[in-house]
Amino acid sequence: MYISKKNYMLVNLPYIKKDIAHFKKYADLAHKRFEHKYGNTARDKLREAGKDFGSTSFMIANNIKLNAIGDLSSLPDKVKEELESIIENTKNNTGMTLTLALSYGGKQEIFKAVKEISQKVKNDIIFLDSFDDSVINDHLYTRNLPDVDLLIRTSGEQRISNFLLWQIAYAELYFTDVYWPDFTEKDFTEAIIEYQKRERRFGKTSKQL
Repeated sequence: MYISKKNYMLVNLPYIKKDIAHFKKYADLAHKRFEHKYGNTARDKLREAGKDFGSTSFMIANNIKLNAIGDLSSLPDKVKEELESIIENTKNNTGMTLTLALSYGGKQEIFKAVKEISQKVKNDIIFLDSFDDSVINDHLYTRNLPDVDLLIRTSGEQRISNFLLWQIAYAELYFTDVYWPDFTEKDFTEAIIEYQKRERRFGKTSKQL
C-alpha cells in the first residue's frame, strides 16, 4: 500500500487469474481466520461490510474516486465490467482517490513502458535529445497519479516484491509485522506518525535542504 500527501491511496491485490480460483482461496482463508477468532456472526457482518465497501453507493457517499492500474485486460469479463462501472460512476469524486493494483508487476510495467517508448523513438514521435524521466513517467500505469510519499509493507516482509519499482525511488518505507487483513486505523496512524519523523531529502544531504 502506498500513500501520497495529495490524498491518494494505492492498494496492491493478488494477481487474479481468469478462473480466479486462487483469489477465492485467499478470501476463504481470510474468512476462516476471522471466523475462528470472532465467530460466525462477526464473519457475516464482515462480509456484508465488504460488500458495502466495494459498492458504488459507498464510494459516492464517501466521495471516493476509484482507479485501477495493471494489466486489466487479463481480468475476467465480469470483473472488468464491474470495475469499469464503479470507475465511471466515481470519476467526479474529489475526497480521495483509491487505486487498486490488479494483475500488476513493477518490472512488467517498466518493460511495457520501454517497448512503447522504443516504438515511438523508432517512429520519430519521441526524440532522444529531449528524453528525460518525464517520458518514462508518461508511459507508466501511474502516469496520472502523484509521487509516492509513503510505502507501507505489511505481514513482516522486508522486501518490495516487484511493487512500484520506479515510483518509490524517494518514498519513505514503513514495515510492520501486522498482516494486511488485520491492519487497523491504529496501525495506519502509527505508520503516519513514523513518517512524520522522517527527513525527506530526495537524494540530497541534510545540509543541502
